[in-house]
Amino acid sequence: MQRAFLTVDGRQLHCRVAGDGAPVVLLHPSPLSSSAVLPVATEIARHFRVYALDTPGYGLSDPPPRQPASLQDYLPTFAAALDALGLGRICLYGAATGAQFAVEFARRYPERCAHVVLDSAGHIDPAECDRIVPAYFPDVTPRADGGHLATYWQMVRDLFVFFPWPDARAARRIPRDLPPPAAMQSMLLDYLRAGEGYAWAYRPAFYNENAARAQGVTVPATLVRWEGSVVLRITDELIAAGLPPNFAVLHAGPAPERRTRGIAAWLRERYQGPPAPPLPAQSLPQGRFASRYLALRGAQLHLRQRGGDGLPRVAIAAPTGAARLVEPRLAAGSGPALVLEPPGSGESDPLPPADGPATLEGHAAVLGEALDELGLGECELEGHDGGAGIAIELALQRPRQVRRLRLAGEPLPDAATRAALLEHEPRDFPPRGDGAHLLEAWHLLRDRRLWTRAGRGLRAGILPGDPALDPRELQRELVELMCLGPRYRAARAAELTHAHETRLTRLACPVVLDDSPGRAAGLASAAGESPGAGHPAPRA
Repeated sequence: MQRAFLTVDGRQLHCRVAGDGAPVVLLHPSPLSSSAVLPVATEIARHFRVYALDTPGYGLSDPPPRQPASLQDYLPTFAAALDALGLGRICLYGAATGAQFAVEFARRYPERCAHVVLDSAGHIDPAECDRIVPAYFPDVTPRADGGHLATYWQMVRDLFVFFPWPDARAARRIPRDLPPPAAMQSMLLDYLRAGEGYAWAYRPAFYNENAARAQGVTVPATLVRWEGSVVLRITDELIAAGLPPNFAVLHAGPAPERRTRGIAAWLRERYQGPPAPPLPAQSLPQGRFASRYLALRGAQLHLRQRGGDGLPRVAIAAPTGAARLVEPRLAAGSGPALVLEPPGSGESDPLPPADGPATLEGHAAVLGEALDELGLGECELEGHDGGAGIAIELALQRPRQVRRLRLAGEPLPDAATRAALLEHEPRDFPPRGDGAHLLEAWHLLRDRRLWTRAGRGLRAGILPGDPALDPRELQRELVELMCLGPRYRAARAAELTHAHETRLTRLACPVVLDDSPGRAAGLASAAGESPGAGHPAPRA
């Protein structure tokens, strides 16, 4: 699926687009993202053009400027997104919270809805809502000890055990298998991205699960009754409450593929419309960093960009990092800047297998193509943390384009340290059913701010200065680490097998080293021996 960003009222909405034909817009459950509706979207896209949107504040969409008072506060943004996409009348599909958005959107904008599909929707008595909600949305403020991660994991896991999940009674057990830990972790990452605002749309959606709201929909509508749904009980209560004649009920068997194929076949019989227009060119919000995608070599490369006048400042994130972790380090400037993510890191797609194993030289070649695609000429180049090796290679490949190179962030270790780290350090933290891998990863990230990687836990490895241990910053790093998953090992190995010292001596441009604690003396020496060392290159 193609991924894109829309600018709506100065904020970005992330969406996934696929297929051709009449438009079908999909809205996801909270606090998840458009990835949650991918199975349905992929099946529908065989015959329609699908647009799966991330609700503001969820997935990769910017949050609203303030906490919305109700679901209705989101509706103008959805309408503006349709305008930005050039869409008039649509079929609107919603699952769980997305279904309640669909109900309210169809009530306010019936002229824009040719058909509405409500999946995982139902009726909850208001008194029951009052009993459910206080325990359903616990405090998830990031804690220094990582204890909030156990709260997150229990929420995600018990969604498949009880409904509502905090009600651990036999009458509330869900008769189904637990999903694999990897599937639960995929959901957890969306919870972590939403952060402390995870309940902004989630909580009011509970009170919207009311027969009177659904009965107010006047356009053609379908209620999906999926036997495998964790909320089947409340779907049956909505049916029992009575549906108006414009509603039909789609009965789907317990297997997930019965649901997805059934919805797609149902729409083919009941929904027609003019073909959707092409995806519009992306426009970026002004005066701040914003996301965009570039299509390169059969993959989509994600970057963060800020406009302005002057020589562009180009930063490269580590293969084990992400653009959003580097962006704050560029916030002080006002000129043009962008942060590139190597393929396979952050939100960038991995390259197709035909491109071979990932190397820093290969990453540099792809990022150089990205600079061409963006129409950039000369620039100041920065390599941050493990992205320093990619920056070195890019400066070697494009000596006329890189005016100056700066190496920033975590020091590049010497060859002996790299060899030791390569043997002992690379791990990808495979998801465990009890969630213990999260705490292990949390303390690894925290320890990186306390000791050098080679001297973790040792007196000799203590980093000087006050450590930066903000739990919210650690949580952002944790999300990116978990997004890499099994790709982490290869990405870290690519960082550690790069011969930084030798490659640095071949550079023609000035090289600037920042004063990160523990900067390797050998690296500074190699920078001083580069052909560009005679140029003015003060330390940052």
